[in-house]
Amino acid sequence: MDNHEQNISFENTETGEACPHPSHRKSDEVLLKAQELCRALREGDEYQSFLRLQERLSKNEELFGRVMEFRRKTFQIQERVDNPAEASSAVEREAREIQRIPLVNAYLDAELALCRQVQQICQMLVSQLDIRVPEI
Repeated sequence: MDNHEQNISFENTETGEACPHPSHRKSDEVLLKAQELCRALREGDEYQSFLRLQERLSKNEELFGRVMEFRRKTFQIQERVDNPAEASSAVEREAREIQRIPLVNAYLDAELALCRQVQQICQMLVSQLDIRVPEI
């Protein structure tokens, strides 16, 4: 078990004793499958590419700091509901400038590919479960 996985303890629901196999509780099986999914994502091409590019980018502290600040601003804009268009024009100018750097552009593309993969998983879950998520 690596440091990304939660420590899940299994116990017999009747006796309260530790149980060596998760089949006693369906919710534990779901958590194990979620851990398997996380492991598969971490081992996948999208995440591995993202990590390699992040490592290369982090060797240039100044550039890495600029990219992290750009990402922070981008995430803030995405979370705003008041007036994202107004705030986004300044970030768009910054994006054009920073994406001229090939390593930064590759890193942001890798991040986008990873985020899209996670979004697809979330969409699959929502579409397969009757939890009725409201449209935003």
